[in-house]
Amino acid sequence: MSPQVVPPEYLEKYRQALSKLYKINVESEEAFLSKLSYFEVTLDEVVTAEGEVEDYLYMVFSGGIRLFVNHNQKEVSTNFRFPGEFVSSIESFLARKPSNYVLKALEESILIGIKHADLFSLYDSYPEVNALGRVALENFFISQKKRVQDLLTLTAEERYQKLINNQLDYVQNIPLKHLASFLGITPESLSRIRAKRT
Repeated sequence: MSPQVVPPEYLEKYRQALSKLYKINVESEEAFLSKLSYFEVTLDEVVTAEGEVEDYLYMVFSGGIRLFVNHNQKEVSTNFRFPGEFVSSIESFLARKPSNYVLKALEESILIGIKHADLFSLYDSYPEVNALGRVALENFFISQKKRVQDLLTLTAEERYQKLINNQLDYVQNIPLKHLASFLGITPESLSRIRAKRT
């Protein structure tokens, strides 16, 4: 996976996504957009490996990315990120420490990312980019907090229903074993939940 120049149509899409997140002035926006890179990712391609220091904060433009940890020789899915959402091994990205997570493509995907060094350089030069980054990271952490809260307060069936309600188009393409792992149940239990719904 090597960085490429962002095609103009994707640059415009990114600009629109940014404006929904947080409005910044033209000078700050142009400086930010000039630092973006474009990535085409193939099915099952590793975006970030365990032990690697995360260098990018990505936005998913097509496809989907699965985050997982290796535990007791099993892959435990912790999150899925879909078009319009940011994805990164965020602790590694911020702390510059090796990642405990693996980011892997669920299907052919397009990501647009900004390097850590470029982002933090922009933070120093453009206060509005700093504010934008804060909002993006706040959204990221809020979604993670909701995930933990759901694990603690909802049944597996309720978590599955919530996922279906929010991401139906994408969930249908996630392999059963990954979805079950994310929900904290066995594939057999997920099959029974699905059977009840039909």
